[in-house]
Amino acid sequence: MARRAALALVRTPPLRPALSRSLLPGQRTVLLLLAVIGLVGLAYLGARQTSVFAFRTVEVEGASPAVAGEVREALRPLEGTSLVALDPGDVEDLLEGVAAVHAAHVDRAFPHGLAVEVEPERAVAVFRDGARAWLVAASGRVLETMGPSARPKLPRIRIDVTRVPTVGASLPGENADATLAVLAALPPRFPGRVLYATTSDEGLVLALSDGPEIRLGEATMLARKLAAAAAVLRSLPEEERAPLGYLDASVLERVVAGVDPEPSSETSDIGP
Repeated sequence: MARRAALALVRTPPLRPALSRSLLPGQRTVLLLLAVIGLVGLAYLGARQTSVFAFRTVEVEGASPAVAGEVREALRPLEGTSLVALDPGDVEDLLEGVAAVHAAHVDRAFPHGLAVEVEPERAVAVFRDGARAWLVAASGRVLETMGPSARPKLPRIRIDVTRVPTVGASLPGENADATLAVLAALPPRFPGRVLYATTSDEGLVLALSDGPEIRLGEATMLARKLAAAAAVLRSLPEEERAPLGYLDASVLERVVAGVDPEPSSETSDIGP
């Protein structure tokens, strides 16, 4: 009798928790996923609050050493912030204060860095007001103050401004955007050094150091107008180009050249 009791005890299957017996396989999977999500959430909260991923270094690409230094200095207020908690908007706001940066792409470089790819502003002109001058980008942004004779190879821009230019802000003036647009559209190796760009009653005008005044009319199709003017200038022998006062490329189908700076009857149609 005692042996039967012993055998019965040995053969009795092990008891399982009631909860395990009551859950279907799909329910157990859901509970496992919820547990994993909870752990991940706790890890995320911990990473936000601790210095494990604290921001310390900046790697800058696409910029000169000087601009890279400005980028690092601009982001210094964020040092010590967890990369997990770092708001990309805060990074962008700080980089907007760097005048030489046109755009930037920011990536987290765990465990302690940021990778910043910079698209720098492109300087195209100098605006001069008496003894003061400012370097201006194609976007219209004022990049820096400078001496009036600095950067002699860059064209000057002659417009009326509504206030004193401010570094980091747009060049103030009704015709600033259009005048800068024509300088930004200049093709490589344009046949003539541009002294300055300005506007007149007839529209946009380029003054060359050794050639005729280039009249472009409205600020439309500038690349094509400049290409047409360049083609005409290249086609003219030096003895014919030297006496020209202006070249009117405001109408693509009809480029007109004249001897006098002002329109007169002494014109010739030399358009394509």
